[in-house]
Amino acid sequence: GELDHRVRNTLMVVLGLTSQTLSPGPEREALLGRLHAIAHGQALLSAPNTRPVRIRELIAAELAAFEDHVAVSGEDLELLPKAVTVLSLIIHELATNAVKHGALSAPGGRVTIEWQADRGGNEGYVFRLCWSESDGPPVAVPKWRGYGRELLEMAPHLSLKAKVLLDFEPEGLVYILAAPLSGIGAVFRPK
Repeated sequence: GELDHRVRNTLMVVLGLTSQTLSPGPEREALLGRLHAIAHGQALLSAPNTRPVRIRELIAAELAAFEDHVAVSGEDLELLPKAVTVLSLIIHELATNAVKHGALSAPGGRVTIEWQADRGGNEGYVFRLCWSESDGPPVAVPKWRGYGRELLEMAPHLSLKAKVLLDFEPEGLVYILAAPLSGIGAVFRPK
């Protein structure tokens, strides 16, 4: 409990310093959003009942403002703390981009998030998450690679040993993450 309290206080200090130090603008808002995503993940991890964080709960917390535009499906898996932090950042980054440029910027836009854990050959069980957007504006490959794209591609690779596919299809962005289930820490009970 003491460690959780210290982490939350440290995050609040970092948020305050960031807010007061950086000039208003898109970079400041992006950084503050990412810090808030980490704080949401930490809040889920430090909930008083100390039960494991489930993926549905994490997605619901990050996308609460868009629940009418998001379809979610998959077995409700339990996540390790490092997976909670990384997946919070990823979902936040994808949602931010969808609001600015993708499906969540259009009134009828939709986001579908699906995940599963299944046998992955010699790798054991593999966790796969797919974020796909539809009914938004046409998508084009960005002309430059920003920090958000680096975060989407590198954070899962470095933290979860995940492979990532980021596909800028004209109908909507598709993001696929595949990681060893042991790195996600999900509890999987084969049927």
